[in-house]
Amino acid sequence: TVTFTATDDCGNASSTTATFTIEDTTVPTIDTTNLSDIDIQCGITPDGTLEAWLQNNAGATASDACSGVTWTNDYGIGSNLDCDSGDITVTFRATDECGNFSEVTATYSIIDTVAPVLTVPADVTLECTEDTSPSNTGTATATDDCITPTVTFSDSEVTNCGITKIITRTWTATDACLNTTSEAQIITVVDTTVPTIDTAASDSTVECDGAGNTAELNAWL
Repeated sequence: TVTFTATDDCGNASSTTATFTIEDTTVPTIDTTNLSDIDIQCGITPDGTLEAWLQNNAGATASDACSGVTWTNDYGIGSNLDCDSGDITVTFRATDECGNFSEVTATYSIIDTVAPVLTVPADVTLECTEDTSPSNTGTATATDDCITPTVTFSDSEVTNCGITKIITRTWTATDACLNTTSEAQIITVVDTTVPTIDTAASDSTVECDGAGNTAELNAWL
């Protein structure tokens, strides 16, 4: 407030006041030259990477002609640390001391490009009478940095004699982002058991016919 006084030569005076107001209705200026999105590798991105990106306002800077600027962001609203989340938009807001603000957005994505780690049962040799299912030959297991993977298998066979064969059992681990790891287990089915003779052979005695007893010999054989 300024008081203006008018005084005549005899010292008579009159005064009036008026107000000079400095206001700030201009939003801060955001420089997006270094603004960047970020990919978060599920399970192996170093700790603090996302936090540093947020604290750095995704690389954006702001200035204001009248006052300092305070940054905030809406990270965590609807955020989901899952590779199925897609791009998640974060809004960064620069606010001056008079409440004027400007906003800029950047995205972070949770990605998973690393295949599961698969542990396959050892190769095995079985008798042809034994069970060749995984309950007897072993089941593969898998781990993943992000989400527990699904383990499946498929068989291909090469037949040998009788019902002996070589089974190539291919185990596959698939995570939620469709990264896969496959490895084979070889199951060899053999037959090392001799046949079982149910009826013992019996001797035979015949009367000599002078011609070698051929018919009787062949019948006995």
